[in-house]
Amino acid sequence: LTASRHPASRPLVNKGGSELSDLASLVHLYLYDNKLTDSIPKSFLDLTHLDYFEFEDNDGLCVPNTDDFDKWLDELERWIGSRC
Repeated sequence: LTASRHPASRPLVNKGGSELSDLASLVHLYLYDNKLTDSIPKSFLDLTHLDYFEFEDNDGLCVPNTDDFDKWLDELERWIGSRC
């Protein structure tokens, strides 16, 4: 997951996703309209308490079309964004 707002874009979540382990109780996550790119990292699957996830209006940010992510999205009350 990368922000492209600044010329020196940097990952928002490292490959290990350690930042997300501190957010296990997160319920709402809004990432819309932030010029984010790449696919949502697998570490998002650890956000088991998440109910709302909105990430539309980015430059290529998407949830992978995998069985794991299908199950994860099905468990959310609401999500808005793209699949890839």
